[in-house]
Amino acid sequence: MPIDQEIPLLISNKISTYIKSDLFSHDSKADPQLKLLDVLKGINVKINSGSAYDSILDFIFEAFSPVLPYDRMAVALLNSPTEELTLKWVRSAQPSQVLSNSYSTSLKEGSSLRKIFETRQPRMIPDMEKHYEQNPQSVSTYLALKEGILSNLTLPLEAGNAVVGVLFFSSFKKNTFENLSVQIFKEISTAISMVLEYERLKAFFSKNSPIVQSISSVLHDLRSPLSIVDGFLDYALHENWFNQLPKECLDTFAVIQRNAKFMIELLNDFTELTQSY
Repeated sequence: MPIDQEIPLLISNKISTYIKSDLFSHDSKADPQLKLLDVLKGINVKINSGSAYDSILDFIFEAFSPVLPYDRMAVALLNSPTEELTLKWVRSAQPSQVLSNSYSTSLKEGSSLRKIFETRQPRMIPDMEKHYEQNPQSVSTYLALKEGILSNLTLPLEAGNAVVGVLFFSSFKKNTFENLSVQIFKEISTAISMVLEYERLKAFFSKNSPIVQSISSVLHDLRSPLSIVDGFLDYALHENWFNQLPKECLDTFAVIQRNAKFMIELLNDFTELTQSY
């Protein structure tokens, strides 16, 4: 199966499994939960149609804004070697002035952002002004206030067994998230983690496509002479002169043909594997 079909199927299967799992609540009385089910199905459709990850994130922002009280969402991903967190996608009810795409901050020892990576637990800041008074050295908090952000809920984004980034929900009012269930926000972060995994896989195979194509070419070049040897021996088996050869020669040719067939089957398996990507 080509990679443009295989990756969407892989992620779609994960989403379908998630919807059916005990982690997903089908509470018919909770509008956000019903909306989540619709959004997960919408993500499936967009992934299968090859939509870019940022358009899928825009779709998520627009879908939940009528039922959840946020004014801004943002995704930041971790650069592990430098321990820098960089904004990769931002969507806000008002234009971003300073905290926009490509803004980076380091995960300093003891910072509340770093604790999210260490504990894998959400961080809630009900009053950004008070938080800044307590942490005047925090540049990102200062910039958030410049953006008009007065409360924030941040959740980990995971891929495999690692936290690879964070999802920010922000409000231009204080105490927005304090009395809300965090579970629905966790489920949204899980959905976005799947979207980011889809984009990561797509980028990986796109980057390595020339290598895969080179391997396919080498496999073809190896298979051709083996097929000639196998074809010649198949033909010779029906010739009188061949069957009159000494037994030692016939045994040697039998070994050659058996190994040639084995190598051809092995190369066919490798070729099928590379065509999947």
